[in-house]
Amino acid sequence: MRSISGTTIVSVLEDQQNLLVDGFIDNIGAGIPTTASTFAIGATLTDKSTGICYTNSGTVAVPVWTRLATSNNTDPQVVQLAVVTQTAAQMILTTAGTLSHAQGLIVVPAAPTGFVNILHRAIVSYTFATAAFTGGGNTTFNIGGGGAALTGLIATTTLWQNASSIIQEFVPLSTVAFPITTATSINLVTASAITNPGTAAGSCKVYVWYSQVAI
Repeated sequence: MRSISGTTIVSVLEDQQNLLVDGFIDNIGAGIPTTASTFAIGATLTDKSTGICYTNSGTVAVPVWTRLATSNNTDPQVVQLAVVTQTAAQMILTTAGTLSHAQGLIVVPAAPTGFVNILHRAIVSYTFATAAFTGGGNTTFNIGGGGAALTGLIATTTLWQNASSIIQEFVPLSTVAFPITTATSINLVTASAITNPGTAAGSCKVYVWYSQVAI
């Protein structure tokens, strides 16, 4: 382990040419140094002040630092993907947090206090099997806990009652201004409960791309 002269970088792993392979920097500040013949190709540095990692995607002579994908724990504002799968039995449940409940299926859990979930895009992939469901209603992604719709609607006849498999993209509403609520979930809501006439065996997968932003 050694300090890189003139920087706050500490090298914890080096290659045979004494090039940094893995290390830490106290605070990225204005940027990571790009000193030639110091960093190996693919070298990684972790910013100790944020926990965010960077890699040298350039060369030994001309390092280029690229931020790596990171977790919600270290950087809550990156775009994340939530995926929820629903079986035929789960789709017709009406208990809190489920798809046929009045407040819908919780896809993205409530954001922590002081944060808001921002919806970027959403997809529902419905797989038909044996027979169509009945019931259901116009479907949207909503602010959790009975909040307003975040997307345009898709009719139940083209989604839950469909007699074939279908993939539907939900587009966030486009308005001049739109109220959002902190510390709430993102829910998939159908206006009325989905019902099974007896042999419906379809299933669905729900995909939501979102960010958590400190407010």
